[in-house]
Amino acid sequence: MEQFKSKYFRGQGAMFLADRDASGNAINALFIGNCSSAGLTANVERGEKVESVTGGGATDASFIKRVSYTLALEMDSIRKDHLKMQLQGTLTDKVGASVTDEPHVGYHDGFVLLDHTKVSTVVVTDSAGTTTYTEGAANDYVLKGDQGMIEILAGGSIADVQALLIDYVYAAQAHVSASASNLEKYLVFAGMNSADNDKQTRVEVYKVKLDPSVMDLITDDTASATINGTVQLDSLRAVGDQLFSWKVEE
Repeated sequence: MEQFKSKYFRGQGAMFLADRDASGNAINALFIGNCSSAGLTANVERGEKVESVTGGGATDASFIKRVSYTLALEMDSIRKDHLKMQLQGTLTDKVGASVTDEPHVGYHDGFVLLDHTKVSTVVVTDSAGTTTYTEGAANDYVLKGDQGMIEILAGGSIADVQALLIDYVYAAQAHVSASASNLEKYLVFAGMNSADNDKQTRVEVYKVKLDPSVMDLITDDTASATINGTVQLDSLRAVGDQLFSWKVEE
């Protein structure tokens, strides 16, 4: 019979993060990359009244004092704009260019970290620019161009604790700097129910504050970043619809 029929849910789909305009509406929604999991949790704080008539100390009344909702996402993508979201950082796109006289100090058997990665056409001199050192394992230094690093060799002509000037060319790259914010966001899950003929579903969280996160740097498998957030009451919306909504195709 129809009243005893159940429907089941297995969600798949895309997550979007948007800014909020002055009226609380979503603007500039951006895809946040693949998420291996996403969910909301209801955190319920209850009050209880214990009776003292029977001597058993039974619960005589139970009532909800407070309900809050938290959000958890597992973000899998390290695309530069997705990494910016995870870190709540700033993104700087740098076109390839050349650098002249970048100052460093070289230590025997240590590494110099250049300001950029993917470097080439490297020239290393002393601080006066009068002595040019030679690259190579049998010479003064070894270049690790992809990493943007230079190994100073103890048996070469570069003295220990030597002031250096370094010229090089670097390839186009993105720099993401962590800078945690306190911005209110609007979250949207535009998905489907694969347990019910891929019928469409959409969850909208009207006002959420997210914690910054970062992926593990060394892993056996692909990494993910756990993003936690707190759902806040959106007083700009009608009473009864101020937290989040779930739309389901029949």
